[in-house]
Amino acid sequence: MGTTRALVIDDNESSRSLLATVLEHRGFEVQTAANGARTLDLLNQRNHDSAFSPDVILLDMKMPVMDGPTFVENYRRLARTHVPVVGVTASPRQAAPLASKLDAVQVKPFRVEELVALLDGVVARTVATIDAALI
Repeated sequence: MGTTRALVIDDNESSRSLLATVLEHRGFEVQTAANGARTLDLLNQRNHDSAFSPDVILLDMKMPVMDGPTFVENYRRLARTHVPVVGVTASPRQAAPLASKLDAVQVKPFRVEELVALLDGVVARTVATIDAALI
């Protein structure tokens, strides 16, 4: 499949930067956004000019401007293809209502190896699902 492209959405600049750096060191190509509204703009731009197209979205569930749940609802309604969304939260209860719309949930704090394995797994499942649909 090649390099996995990850889109990290987190309002906390330090967290966003740390996640991007860690994932880049693990071989991911990473783009970041500070909130769900900015992310929808990026993804809409992608549809028009073939800009960054993520294989997986890592989404903080609690953010100002547009939080994780609102982003997921809007994204799933507007998306032309399925890109897995992994919700990141300090509270599993916060993500529970969206479990059916998220591909996975990562609870903070977590080990880097845990996160990378989770991201690799959801991307592999999505690729397998697409491949099966093409057969």
